[in-house]
Amino acid sequence: MKIGIVIATWHEVPKLFYSETPPRRRNPRVFNFDGKEITLLVTGIGQKNAQRAIINFLSTHKVHQILHVGFAGSLKNYVKPCYLVVADKISCRQGEIIYCDDVLVEDVRRALEKNVDFHIGGIWTSSGLATETDKIPTEFIASDMESYWIGKEVREREIPFLAVKAITDQVFPSRRRKLPQMFKSLLTFFVVLKNSKRAKTKLEILLKSYLVA
Repeated sequence: MKIGIVIATWHEVPKLFYSETPPRRRNPRVFNFDGKEITLLVTGIGQKNAQRAIINFLSTHKVHQILHVGFAGSLKNYVKPCYLVVADKISCRQGEIIYCDDVLVEDVRRALEKNVDFHIGGIWTSSGLATETDKIPTEFIASDMESYWIGKEVREREIPFLAVKAITDQVFPSRRRKLPQMFKSLLTFFVVLKNSKRAKTKLEILLKSYLVA
């Protein structure tokens, strides 16, 4: 089994894939884990970086499935920081809804159900940090900047695809609504920084649970 693990930034790479220092020099990088060949790809942030990296990757690597993991913001009060969101669908303002692979959703659900708190729901991909003016459809419970563009390229090639994101922040917390945008952005930065270590630990639990299932 050959599995692609796609992540936007090195900061989000779980320790499962390195010992002391993140493996920045080789990208993609191949690992063997429990008899599976795992190829780690770090794309960079945003649509252009994500599309360019995944297109190049798919043209040179044969994989049986792709799991896109990383950080996201919560769009719902009940989706708390450091929970995982397993995407059943992905969309963005410029595109249609992409449905994730049902088998992968169920496999990950079974792998996670005794190990970590998670929700299954839609992930909305924004061109930047999501704001209250984006009018995001209510069925989407988390927001990021890459899932749609990665999923679109993978699904067009009929490769099973799933996105799972660890929540680092609430996108629309009521306590911040009256703050100037500069202070909102600064506060968001510190909240994400505070939660990112725990969020990365949840991603590591996800990958270990899934890859040995």
